[in-house]
Amino acid sequence: MVTNNWWKTIDGVEIVDGLRVWDYNLDIAVVDVVGTKAYHANHPEYWDGWFEMKDPDGNRSSTMNGERMWVRHPTTGEKA
Repeated sequence: MVTNNWWKTIDGVEIVDGLRVWDYNLDIAVVDVVGTKAYHANHPEYWDGWFEMKDPDGNRSSTMNGERMWVRHPTTGEKA
């Protein structure tokens, strides 16, 4: 995987496996970098910056890029 601006949230936090974020629906989600790497292992050159996500209970929930994640809530400042 390429490291570039895709590896930062809207509020500038480095995206790492297990990072808790607010998603674009303002729900809490957890970044699954390990799952993302496994999903794109056969063709990492085509990775488009979208991460696999899990809900707080560990269930797969969606995919998101860093432009759709905040560590701190955009209006309250609460940490995810």
